[in-house]
Amino acid sequence: MAKYSYEFKKKVVECYLSGEGGLNHLAKMYGVSNHSVVRTWIRTHSKYGYDGLMKKKNKKYSLEFKVNIVELYLSKGYSTSELGDKFGIMNRGTITKWVQEYEKYGPIAFIPKKRGRKPDMKKRQSNLKVKDKSDYIKQLEEELKKAKLENKLLKQLRGLRLAEEKQKKKQE
Repeated sequence: MAKYSYEFKKKVVECYLSGEGGLNHLAKMYGVSNHSVVRTWIRTHSKYGYDGLMKKKNKKYSLEFKVNIVELYLSKGYSTSELGDKFGIMNRGTITKWVQEYEKYGPIAFIPKKRGRKPDMKKRQSNLKVKDKSDYIKQLEEELKKAKLENKLLKQLRGLRLAEEKQKKKQE
């Protein structure tokens, strides 16, 4: 599916509202993949105004919120459109996905998962540019010396600051 800019969507909706043509005509005229896309833009505009046509960043919903929505859908018989309008969820597919996950795994499906790739230890060690274990040990010893020296300097600096503060208090 093609992505359309906010300005483009706004232009097509304005043409529809001004009576320049129907859904099929506007879809063909502007090269939109399907008339149902234009219909979606018009419905979104009628519910949320022109702000609804803008691409929103992914919103994060809490576990309790998701469970509440799914339970309303399953027990009370609300449609995804009704729930979306009531709770401000513009993409109805989001609610459908939540329902499918809930039916498959239960509320556990909504527990946040860790994202990203797990660190690869082989890559980390290759970044150290080590040829053998003795070089690796030497490199670690050098890093330890540097860290100890830095720690010692920071302690001395802290001692000097404390001494200055004591002198200022005595002068006051």
